[in-house]
Amino acid sequence: MPSVKLNGRSYDAKSGEFNPMFHAEYNNLKLFPDAGVLERHIGLLTDLTDALEEVPDPMFCLHEHPLNSEPTLECVGSSHGLFVPINCSKAYDAVWINPSGMDQTDLSDLSNISFGLPLSPPSVVYVADPSANLLATVLGAYVLCPASVAEGLPHSFKFPLSDDPFGYVLCVPDRRKAAFDREFASYFDEGVFRYDNLIHLCIMVKNGGAMFERVLQENLPYIDRWTVLDTGSIDGTQDVVRRVLGGKKGELYEEPFINFRDSRNRCLELASNRCKYTLMLDDTYVVRGDLRKFLTLIRSDQFANSYSLLILSDDTEYYSNRVLKAADKLRYIYTIHEVIQAKNNVTVVVPKDQATIFDYRADYMEKRTMDRKRYDLDRLFDMLAEDPDNPRHLYYLGQTYNLLEDWESAAKYFELRATSKLDGFKQEAVDSYFELARLYNFKLGKPWDLCEETYRKAYDLDPTRPDPLYFIGVHYLMEGRTGVAFDHFKRAFQLGYPVHAQFSLKPTLSYYFLPKFLAPLCYEFEDFRLGLQASQLFLEKGVVVAKKEVTEADVAVMRDWNTVFQHLIQMPALTTPTNSSTSLFVFVADGGWGPWTGRDILTKGMGGSETYIVEMARYIQASGLYQVLVFCRCPDIDVFEGVQYRPIETFHSFVAANRVETCVVSRYSEYLPVAIRGHVENVYFVLHDLGPTGLIIPLSPKLKRIFCLTEWHKQHFLKGFPMCEGLVDVFSYGLDQGRFPKGIVKKSHSFLYSSFPNRGLLPLLQMWPRIIERWPDATLEVFCDLDHEWTNRVAGDVVAAIRDLLAKGLTGVSVKGWVSKAELARAWMSTDIWLYPCTFAETFCLTALEAAYSGCLIVCSDLAALQNTVGDRGIVIEGNPMTKEWQDKALQELFSVGERKQDLIQRGWRWASGLSWKGQATKFLDLYCKEAPTMAGMYNWTHDLPKGTRPIFEKMLLRHTGSGIRLLEIGTFVGTSLIEMLKILPEATGVAIDRWTDYDEDGITCLGTQEQTGIEQVFHENMRKAGMSSRVIALKGDSVDRLLDLIVEKALFDIIYVDGSHKCIDCYTDMALSWRLLKSGGTMIVDDYMYRHDRVASGLVLEYPMKGVDHFLSKYEGAYRVLDKGYRICLEKL
Repeated sequence: MPSVKLNGRSYDAKSGEFNPMFHAEYNNLKLFPDAGVLERHIGLLTDLTDALEEVPDPMFCLHEHPLNSEPTLECVGSSHGLFVPINCSKAYDAVWINPSGMDQTDLSDLSNISFGLPLSPPSVVYVADPSANLLATVLGAYVLCPASVAEGLPHSFKFPLSDDPFGYVLCVPDRRKAAFDREFASYFDEGVFRYDNLIHLCIMVKNGGAMFERVLQENLPYIDRWTVLDTGSIDGTQDVVRRVLGGKKGELYEEPFINFRDSRNRCLELASNRCKYTLMLDDTYVVRGDLRKFLTLIRSDQFANSYSLLILSDDTEYYSNRVLKAADKLRYIYTIHEVIQAKNNVTVVVPKDQATIFDYRADYMEKRTMDRKRYDLDRLFDMLAEDPDNPRHLYYLGQTYNLLEDWESAAKYFELRATSKLDGFKQEAVDSYFELARLYNFKLGKPWDLCEETYRKAYDLDPTRPDPLYFIGVHYLMEGRTGVAFDHFKRAFQLGYPVHAQFSLKPTLSYYFLPKFLAPLCYEFEDFRLGLQASQLFLEKGVVVAKKEVTEADVAVMRDWNTVFQHLIQMPALTTPTNSSTSLFVFVADGGWGPWTGRDILTKGMGGSETYIVEMARYIQASGLYQVLVFCRCPDIDVFEGVQYRPIETFHSFVAANRVETCVVSRYSEYLPVAIRGHVENVYFVLHDLGPTGLIIPLSPKLKRIFCLTEWHKQHFLKGFPMCEGLVDVFSYGLDQGRFPKGIVKKSHSFLYSSFPNRGLLPLLQMWPRIIERWPDATLEVFCDLDHEWTNRVAGDVVAAIRDLLAKGLTGVSVKGWVSKAELARAWMSTDIWLYPCTFAETFCLTALEAAYSGCLIVCSDLAALQNTVGDRGIVIEGNPMTKEWQDKALQELFSVGERKQDLIQRGWRWASGLSWKGQATKFLDLYCKEAPTMAGMYNWTHDLPKGTRPIFEKMLLRHTGSGIRLLEIGTFVGTSLIEMLKILPEATGVAIDRWTDYDEDGITCLGTQEQTGIEQVFHENMRKAGMSSRVIALKGDSVDRLLDLIVEKALFDIIYVDGSHKCIDCYTDMALSWRLLKSGGTMIVDDYMYRHDRVASGLVLEYPMKGVDHFLSKYEGAYRVLDKGYRICLEKL
């Protein structure tokens, strides 16, 4: 027979018994499922010894023999190497195994186990062999047996053991039923017998407070028994324990506190080992997940002695040994910061997807913890004196002083632990360096070099933890050194959450703060896939673990980043751009109620933003200056009036391969990064709604303007985006005035409504009976779609109310639905009055423009942009149109308008006449296109890159004022920086040196395509546009050749701007030669000193300017004075 060792004892099992089970996930555990089932049987048999009392019952005759109240057990049949009788022997005075001779197991160490028939009727019977014959004496005994055996027993009360794989039933003798009910009532759930001996809860508590009741209630479903050791509560904690836990078996003990080690061990001692596992919790801990399911599955494990659970506490996570095998009698060590012994203790981590512990925190609990910290210090120093070779005491001294805000002492002990040569837990040393670095950084004001060095020591000791890299990254981010910050954040993110460390884990750092800071940097440094991963991690896990920190704005921004990165990933790699024979003007117009194209304006109703696109596109195309393309929700390419309409999905690939001079993005801000990254020179953004679709608007040099529709719209937008102050212009809608036919006679008292029904139709219909009462001949034509899916979805109650009013048969009201632009224009021309009790915040209101142009009297509310589009050209009523007060005042003003009517109509018409779509298109071309210099992909200090450096540059220039100032720029590209410098120095002249030929520098596309894209011609065209052709001399050629020419000519300059080749040697050569051309007292500005400094540090010295500049500074030391040393170097020649 195979021998199986379980819980330290060998059992001679039969074939098929105690078969081991391999679990794919928990493959390190040694599982024998039969043992787990039988341990539950053993627990029940043991607990039945508490219910052996005979309770007299008048239904039974007085002459019946009394039952056996002694704990004696008969095991009928043999199985599993006598596992059940052997493990029940401690609970029973006598155990008989019947029939005898069935098993040869050596039981010489168990004197109370015998083979054969019991000498007297047993009090409990366990049936291991379903075929065995039971004696009649079982009538007065508890019988735990298979269901097939239970069917033949005369017991009145039979309770199947729930979820028992062997299908066992407990048969309760009639005369013991009352005792059974008293002891086992807590195990019944709606009539189902759910006995188990799996988990025994142990808690040590003093003054648990208000939260303690909740803690007990939430833990109640997990436990079978409980032991609470109260060490002196005076706040009624004892009553809470009895009230909440009283329904389950357990005991409350009250004893004085000794210390954390001894009192916890006393609690374990009092609990005994009636259950398989002891769950030791603090008085603020609650179990989350399905711990019972996990422990039931691994109940028979022979590998581990205890199990650790992940504890979630504010922004920290750590694993703690909390589930103990009761039979192994593990105990705590250390009188403070106590832990379960390591000796004879193999610990396994419970997967956090199975179960965790949540630590409730409350102010009174925090105060209670802080009040005992001085006590903790005394105990820690005692332990340090008793056990000076254990470095953990140093670590906890550092932690305790840190909590007490004694930063100097905390730093002292963290440093002692970090640098200790004594053997100890490695993660304590890692965390000591980390906490020491944070103290240096945020509390003690140490130099950053020391802080960074200490962070790196923590990282070097455990390179799998992201925490030190994160804090280094934060420092450089705050300094504006985004490249260094990005490198550290990226490495930290790639390390992931260090769950393997099981010590001082910080989920909010990994899942919330790190991706929050990393995502914008991924955009800056064009690692879009990493940005997508970061934003997804934030949205999936960051919002969960950082509930206290996260805001709605955080979530909205990260959703926007996620959308932006999804769009950028759709872009193919940029290729050498194709240049069209005619400059390209592109509109990007996602959205719409369905597929649309330009020709739909002739036959269908069309929203205001789509109308804007179609009309502006057709007139810009008609100008002959551009080929216009519109990327929109059209299924295929379509051409309407020369404008190409293309599917929106093709925009990403188009701008990656074609040069576009002007791109107007309509409404959807997530397309801005695509346009900016693509071969687009000038990007504009048009807002039609209250705000953009997202919160991210990249402030790129390519983004020239953001257009709002009215002054009210502009101010509203700037409240949310104040950083865009200098970019926002008001650019209104227009009107296709040719669609409005002349000669149509106005119909007196005719009204028209053509907005969405939820924007004001309901109050208008509410007012209509009073209008009919005043003017019986009044008519109202309603040009909107009451069946529109979106309207019914967002304002179904309003549409329903409108339908109810229309169903009443309002006199003079007719619903026309959506019609073509031409039909609507004809209707406007015959309309007398536009009454618009607007309840929607309009950003422009194209309908107001149509009403004004068609000569209607306008009466409306003062909401939002109507203040601008109607203003003093109509009757504007303050207040809420849904109120009786507003409606009364509006009708009073309407009915009494008198002679003012024609004046208001004339003013409205004059205003509207100046807003044709053709005029708006011409205005756009004149203001924003014709004189805009072309940047051709190169953006430098003129756009304050890096941010904050432009004021420094201007300060350097303004050292030289007056006439006769000469300026030399080495590396001018398209001349934008030269133009800006000459604007600042209006009496200066400039010399520009550039080769204007293709060359490779750090993979920058525009530098490698200069000949193909005609950059030299762009330079001269920009000078012409800026009116500076006469002030600038262009010298084409290699900078060395041209500088030598100037030296021969003995030319001198007041300002020299070195921004040519960024190769190390080239930069040094340009500085050395041009130094000969600089006047004494002159200023040399060297661009991009810090450019790619991280790559220089990694060894790519010759590819970037930094070391070339450093060599010049060393070689010419004493010949200059440093004016500024940051991203650029600014020198004065002595």
